[in-house]
Amino acid sequence: MTKVVVLPLKFWSDHKYRGCSESAIELKRNKIYVTVELDEESWKDIYSDAEFYATYDAEYGEEDMKALKSSAIATLKRLQESKKVA
Repeated sequence: MTKVVVLPLKFWSDHKYRGCSESAIELKRNKIYVTVELDEESWKDIYSDAEFYATYDAEYGEEDMKALKSSAIATLKRLQESKKVA
């Protein structure tokens, strides 16, 4: 199974920076979104990562983490929508 999914660039960039989803293929990007091809393993990896950050309890003053949390929530939504298409 492979899926082409459009994800928020902020979460994707953080995810890849940490060396996750090595088998994912980035197809294109702009300032806000990235289009990626995910195999089953990379889909599960980014979904799990997004779940973690979506439930992260950001403290006052952690603006970067609040933005990452918001991007993780949007990432989960996009991934869930891609699963429905299957």
